[in-house]
Amino acid sequence: MRKRISLLVAVGFAFLLGLGVLTSLAMIAGLRETMSRAQASHASALEVRASVRSLRADYLASGDAVSRLMLEPGLVDAWTAKRQADDSAAEHLAAAARATRHGELRTLLEELDTHDREVTNRIEDELLGLVETDPVSAKRIYFEEYLRARSFNLELVDRALRLATAEVAEASQYAEAKARQTIALAWLALALFVVVGTTSGIRLSGSVRKVAQDFEDAAAKVGEQRDRLRTVMTAMHDALVVIDARGGISMANDAACALLGYGETELIGSPVGRYVEAGSTALPDAAELRNERITFLARNGTRIPMSLSAALLRGPGGEAIGSVWVAHDMRDQLRMLEEMEAARDTALEASRLKSEFLANMSHEIRTPMNAIIGFTDLVLETALGAEQSEYLGHVRQSSEALLAIINEVLDLSKIEAGRLRLDPAPFSLRRALGAVLSGMAIRADEKKLELAVDVRAHVPDAVVGDVSRLRQVLVNLVGNAIKFTERGQVVVQVTTESYVGDEEAVLHFSVADTGIGIPPDKHRLVFQAFTQGDGSMTRRYEGTGLGLAIASQLVEMMGGRIWLESAVGEGSTFHFTARLALQQDVARLPANLSTLAGLRVLVVDDSATVRSILVDMLKTWSVSAVAADGGAAGLAALREAHEAGHPFALALVDAKLPEMDGFEVARRVLDEAGLGQTNVILLTALNRPDEAARCRAMGVSGCLTKPVSASALLEAIHRTGPGETSVEGVAGREPTRKPLRVLVVEDNPTNRRMLTVLLETRGHTAVPVEDGLQAIAALQVASFDIVLMDVQMPRMDGLTATAGIRAWEKGTGSRLPIIALTAHAMKGDRERCIAAGMDAYVSKPVDAEELFSVIASVVDGARGAPSDDTGMSPDAALDKIFWEDRARMVETLRSALATRDGSALESAAHRLRGALMAMAAPGAAAAALCLEEIGREQDFRSVAEAWARLTNELDRLEPRLAALSERAEEETTS
Repeated sequence: MRKRISLLVAVGFAFLLGLGVLTSLAMIAGLRETMSRAQASHASALEVRASVRSLRADYLASGDAVSRLMLEPGLVDAWTAKRQADDSAAEHLAAAARATRHGELRTLLEELDTHDREVTNRIEDELLGLVETDPVSAKRIYFEEYLRARSFNLELVDRALRLATAEVAEASQYAEAKARQTIALAWLALALFVVVGTTSGIRLSGSVRKVAQDFEDAAAKVGEQRDRLRTVMTAMHDALVVIDARGGISMANDAACALLGYGETELIGSPVGRYVEAGSTALPDAAELRNERITFLARNGTRIPMSLSAALLRGPGGEAIGSVWVAHDMRDQLRMLEEMEAARDTALEASRLKSEFLANMSHEIRTPMNAIIGFTDLVLETALGAEQSEYLGHVRQSSEALLAIINEVLDLSKIEAGRLRLDPAPFSLRRALGAVLSGMAIRADEKKLELAVDVRAHVPDAVVGDVSRLRQVLVNLVGNAIKFTERGQVVVQVTTESYVGDEEAVLHFSVADTGIGIPPDKHRLVFQAFTQGDGSMTRRYEGTGLGLAIASQLVEMMGGRIWLESAVGEGSTFHFTARLALQQDVARLPANLSTLAGLRVLVVDDSATVRSILVDMLKTWSVSAVAADGGAAGLAALREAHEAGHPFALALVDAKLPEMDGFEVARRVLDEAGLGQTNVILLTALNRPDEAARCRAMGVSGCLTKPVSASALLEAIHRTGPGETSVEGVAGREPTRKPLRVLVVEDNPTNRRMLTVLLETRGHTAVPVEDGLQAIAALQVASFDIVLMDVQMPRMDGLTATAGIRAWEKGTGSRLPIIALTAHAMKGDRERCIAAGMDAYVSKPVDAEELFSVIASVVDGARGAPSDDTGMSPDAALDKIFWEDRARMVETLRSALATRDGSALESAAHRLRGALMAMAAPGAAAAALCLEEIGREQDFRSVAEAWARLTNELDRLEPRLAALSERAEEETTS
């Protein structure tokens, strides 16, 4: 270029004269300034682009170091690389910000700097701080926060790189334009040299040579920048590939070559699709991509999962001239993710096995508890000294506490295992509340607490729901309220929150106390399992911390929610809602209340809450109610009403009043002339039988236990009349029943003995046997009034024995009541017992009163019950049962084997073995025993051999079973 310019200048020397001197001077000054600007602009643009590219490499190196630290927290070279990359990134970012003349690029770099310092570095510090102490949280932060923040950093860098590239292009265009201008001016200089003379031309030629030299220097700098860019690409750990408009690779860094297993010369010019797995979303002509999953195909056939970011390259006219791909190897991250998922699956499986273990251990735990509680009750009914009674009372109380803990743990395990289900049934809401609170009233009275219930009149009573689970929630909340309250009261209130059409209602329950309260920071914690408001070693109140967690789950299952309002020292109020169905075609109002309209009733109680509840309850029945806060005030109100000629027909008086108690008030009312026409009903505690005796001795009209339910109060008012002195709410012993002959079927000797003694103490005759086979044999030689049948027994279980008894009974014309006894308390156990033909279900540990109540109801219901007469013998009945059930039992075994479910295999094989032993088939029973042991040990190595043996034995039994079935049918029809 320099020779061409010199030749042009020489030709124009003759034409450059005086005017050329002035023009040349002006032109030289302008050219120097222009070229200096072009050079500075171009160099600055190249420096900015190089800094941005280096910045991207620094971020990638930092991210790679963090990933290595996630895998190996103590890796020293990774920490060193991380610090070096961070320092280099800060230097390159500052250099780019100083060098750029592009306002938009400078703003973008400031945004990048802010995000890197305030977001990415913060997350990175938190992540690296947890990587050694809490790897699970560190991994969650890495995938959910860090990768997203780092991706945003790289996105900003890519945008900055595009802007820097555009700036370089603009500078290059500017330089090219100035070069063309320089050539034009060179021609002008040639002309001027001709005009102004040789001297001016020589000077102009020198200036032009200077310009040419500047261009050569600029070209050298461009080459230097290209080499620097190449160095950055080589240092990158991620694969970088530049693709032209035809989809061919025009450039690839060392990381890309190493990843794919090809040399750079092999890659350049080849189509990129050759190295991308078919079906990938990233295509050469696709729009810009951000962290898209793509699979590269290496030379050795390895499939490499990658995270791809792609940006389009555009020409001066905005047309697409290619794209740049930056791909990150995801194999380490995916391996880490797989390890995390495996750890999660292991934890879930451990939780499931724990829940199954707790559920299965229910039987083993409840069986000895049954004996402890049962024999303790038996000993307490014998003649004991005061000290012995006290000690055994503590044993009974501790056993019940232990049983409550077992039930809580069992309920929690059932909830976690997904095996707890609601059992909806029609019930009376007010009666259920009365039953719950009557049991809690004793504990409240022992602590001298007032326990009250307020069920608003508009609350529906005939509802459908799981009354046992609703009772469990209320018992927990009321029990906690009593436990954590030293003085004052506990109030249970029920209102209607809303109706769902005409079929459901959402009821709002609240339990308020005046106890110690709960700090605000513990409000959420108390609903978590194994958590208490005070978990210190010096805590005053005992408990497992499971009650509220279980209650919360139960409330959620009932379609409601539970929450808490409390402050330290001001008491607590627990709220929960429950969605209950409404019983249809049921009268929701009590009997005709018109007879109570205008009835004057005086309520005497020192508790303002109880007075308010009773007065509101009476007013809903159109009763004219007046309240007094003590005995003296009550007597004054009675005398004043008598003198005014409007005496009270009834006085409800709390037996335990300060200063003048209720008995003294009642005595004065009965003795004082003019007040005798007022009937008196005393309100007393359930655990004070001496007060009931005093009621009888005084001749008052009635005695109600607190908390007073609406139904009990209404019944007492209706039964109270002139001259009546009945005492309500004082329970006596049940009338003497006819002694029964009871067959006790129980394999555990301790429980068998306990049940036998328990029955004999009530005057019944007990005949104990050990399993279902002995039970069937006993029924063939003797008659019984009822059977207590354990469910899980060796040889023949209770369900199989019951099925055989029911089939045999079809020929007797009667039905023997059978009550199931089982320590299993899981959902479906009751249904299985009833489906097998049992009449009732009692869970272990056996409560004596519950057992005898169930016996009484079952025996009364069974008298005169019709039965079909088929004339089938016990043997024929067993044959027919096994013939009908064999396919189902074998299919259950086959399903358990297919799923390798050891528990199901053990249970199914145990039941089949019991049936085979009843059929007198020892070979088949032995084969079933092998499968039962395989399921128990969870060792399936010999399962194929055991299954083949069982099927062979069953095939051998097939002709015999067919003949026995035909004979059974003949016996049925004959």
